[in-house]
Amino acid sequence: MSAGEGKELLTSIQEGYTMPANSCEDEVEKLMTNEFIKTLAEVSIAVASRDAGKGHDDR
Repeated sequence: MSAGEGKELLTSIQEGYTMPANSCEDEVEKLMTNEFIKTLAEVSIAVASRDAGKGHDDR
C-alpha cells in the first residue's frame, strides 16, 4: 500500500482480511454458516434439555 492509498480507506483493515460481497461462493458460505449455526443451536438446546432433565444446575 502506498502512502496515498491509506487516506482513501475508511478503515485500516487490509483487503486480504475481508471477504468480497459479490461472488457466488459467498452465497454458499452464508448458507453453510447459517446451517452450522442452526445445527449448533439445536445441539445446545438438546444438551440443555438433557441437563435440565437430570437436575443439573451450573449456576
